[in-house]
Amino acid sequence: MKKWVLHAKSADFEAIAKKYNISPITARLIRNRNIISDEDIDYYLNATLDDLFDPFLLSGVKEACDIILDAVNNNKKIRIVGDYDIDGVCATTILMRGLLSIGANVSYRLPHRIKDGYGLNERIIDEAKEDGVELIITCDNGIAASSEIKHAKELSINVIITDHHEIPVLENENGITYKVPQADCIINPHLENDTTPFKEICGAYVAYKLILALKKKSDEIIDSERFAQFANSSLHKIPEEVMDMLLDFAAFATVGDVMPLISENRTLVKYGLRSLKSTKNIGMSTLIDVTGVNRERISPYHVGFVLGPCVNAVGRMYSAGIALEFFLTGGVDDADILANKLKEANTERRAIEEVKLNEAYDLVENGTDGHDYNSDTVLLLYIRECHESIAGLIAGRIKEKYNKPTICFTDSEEGIKGSGRSIENYDIYAELSKYRELFNKFGGHPMACGLSMDKNNFERLRKLLNDNSPLTENDLVSKYYIDIDMPINYVSRELIDEIERLGPFGQGNPSPVFAQKNLRIVSRKKNAKGNLLTLLVKSPKHNDKPEREIYATMFTDADEMLKKLEGRDTVTLAYVPTYNDFFQRVEIQIKDLI
Repeated sequence: MKKWVLHAKSADFEAIAKKYNISPITARLIRNRNIISDEDIDYYLNATLDDLFDPFLLSGVKEACDIILDAVNNNKKIRIVGDYDIDGVCATTILMRGLLSIGANVSYRLPHRIKDGYGLNERIIDEAKEDGVELIITCDNGIAASSEIKHAKELSINVIITDHHEIPVLENENGITYKVPQADCIINPHLENDTTPFKEICGAYVAYKLILALKKKSDEIIDSERFAQFANSSLHKIPEEVMDMLLDFAAFATVGDVMPLISENRTLVKYGLRSLKSTKNIGMSTLIDVTGVNRERISPYHVGFVLGPCVNAVGRMYSAGIALEFFLTGGVDDADILANKLKEANTERRAIEEVKLNEAYDLVENGTDGHDYNSDTVLLLYIRECHESIAGLIAGRIKEKYNKPTICFTDSEEGIKGSGRSIENYDIYAELSKYRELFNKFGGHPMACGLSMDKNNFERLRKLLNDNSPLTENDLVSKYYIDIDMPINYVSRELIDEIERLGPFGQGNPSPVFAQKNLRIVSRKKNAKGNLLTLLVKSPKHNDKPEREIYATMFTDADEMLKKLEGRDTVTLAYVPTYNDFFQRVEIQIKDLI
């Protein structure tokens, strides 16, 4: 079920428009995104990279810089331990490139999704010890690895954690306590003592902030008399071109890990996408070319649905190390081979996902496993012989279709593994945290989670989550938010250009959506592939605006939609104004219709 909801937020839109030299329409769009104060409006419209929050506001950053610089000064071996998804790969790339630039003796290790599982384990730590590593730096993991870090410390290995996941909690009769690993240093915006103003950043952005701080500290040392203390070291300044490249990866991961594009995330991505167009990273540049993305028009959509899935797919189907090698390679020929490998992995992933997704639909709609899912507000699916790497993708697709929190489980060597995706009214991490005793491993954040457990606990968990679910019937209604009820008569190239100032659009900063009732359908057609519907619609005169015809397009099952519109002369559209570069005309893109 889907419900259209019109934003009804009020403000003096004429005054805002006059003050910031924008239209009242754009002023309303800004207010609809809860941008209220003059300071916030100014930041939203005009922020630059200089306005990103000081990296030293992250607790632990100063201490981490000191530990790393000591390691560089004494030529200690450093090992980066990342994760196998897009965030982990980008975070590892950032740390590797940044630390190599200052002269660190650094290597990396990415866990294998199936053989190692998520994050640190004792085998990875033992390997590091055998290799003479004295400092491990985690990225996009580590905050839930208390026992593993204890093991590292027992082996006299120092550990710096850089992570962005929620801090594990323990509940008892005395209330909630946070379970924080005893690492030498922890950088995580969710720590109780952290002072950075904005917490919802990805692991790669945490890594980028660390390198920003490290650049400042190393520059100060080299430019000061203190550098005499480092005379026997290989300490160097990080070149600006390297920092520009690392910006690309921080922005790429922020979109790929579906972080909210608000506050400094939006600023980071705005300038990161601009930088990405002319990226100096051979691997990233080759991936853009191989996938056919127009680098001059690169957007969060291309990162989230074209480029990013290729990076994730190789970690799902083969090894994330291929993607990391791809971004660290210096050879054009190697990059071309690896880019095609990433693309092929994504094609293979899509084929497998489609088969198992249909099985998941069958479970939910027909109860082929004997369970009645209709009354469940939280969906737990056990899918046999499913590649565990695509469980999260299936959970996401099921969640989107039914608007219910979904956890997809499949078999693993240690029992069953689950990957969950949630809706806006359900903190899946908090709800699952209530039953931590059932899990072997568990981690995540409000909108996504990962866990492993004994198969015998599956039905128990399903019952606990549904019997104690806080979700109401209204929570499960999918809401489609409309910014303004606006006739197409007002759509113009000038308005489109002004709306682009509000981008980049994505999670937390959605693309503006307008609506108009009872547009007359002048013509209707589909493309040869049957996946694009094009309507020519007409609006009557509105106030001082003459009647208007405009093309409206929608990527959909065109035959199904034409059947839905059969015999109808009018249609109500939710739409986004766009400019068609090929036909050089203003159009609207249909987001939904009634």
